[in-house]
Amino acid sequence: MKNRLRVIRIKKFFRKRIIPISILAGVALSIVNICCLSVLYGSISTMINISGEGKVEKAEESNLTLSLSDYSQIKITPTGYSLESNNEISYTGLYIITGSSTSDTPLIICNNASSGGYNGAVFNIKLVDATITGQTWCTATVIEGDCSSVVNIETEGTCLSRGYNHPGISSRNYENVLNLNVLSGSLTLSTATTSGFPTNINISNTALNGFASVTFNGNNLTLTDSGYSGPATFNANGTIN
Repeated sequence: MKNRLRVIRIKKFFRKRIIPISILAGVALSIVNICCLSVLYGSISTMINISGEGKVEKAEESNLTLSLSDYSQIKITPTGYSLESNNEISYTGLYIITGSSTSDTPLIICNNASSGGYNGAVFNIKLVDATITGQTWCTATVIEGDCSSVVNIETEGTCLSRGYNHPGISSRNYENVLNLNVLSGSLTLSTATTSGFPTNINISNTALNGFASVTFNGNNLTLTDSGYSGPATFNANGTIN
């Protein structure tokens, strides 16, 4: 009789816990399913992004604004930029150059193989109300290096690049290509007066010098002195004074 009562009590004990155990099992199964779906969704999302399909938002083009009023010299390379004599900071997006500076080559675009440069490197620069002036015996804007470069310069507002005894924009590699686009306002490229310099000093009395080719789009571009001197032609679309 005692054994029978014991069996009945055990059965009642398990009956009371059937529902809670079932609920716990159901909750555990739901959690497992959610985790599996999350992993599957992540995998599908990754595959979609890799394939370039299904992207809802388009990434904004990166840009960086640097002021010549804050730094006397800005140097740009294919891998980054440096301010005055400081170390290079990694960056490869669009540069927006503003402000005013009169110094030894305020704006340098350098493409050297020894420092990560390569032939055909593309530089995208926008000048916004920028005044770039080379101090005595100095240049203003220069593209240098042992690798060929494609330099795209857009301008907004009133912009000037004027060397002292150098062109407004000078290229030290005859394979470089310059594309100028005046979006609004005006752009003036010039060299300072060269009168009175000794005859044995090599003076590049031009606004632009040394490029394989130069193209221009827009209006209100002023080239002083003899305009452009180089191995290729200067093709212009718009008004050139």
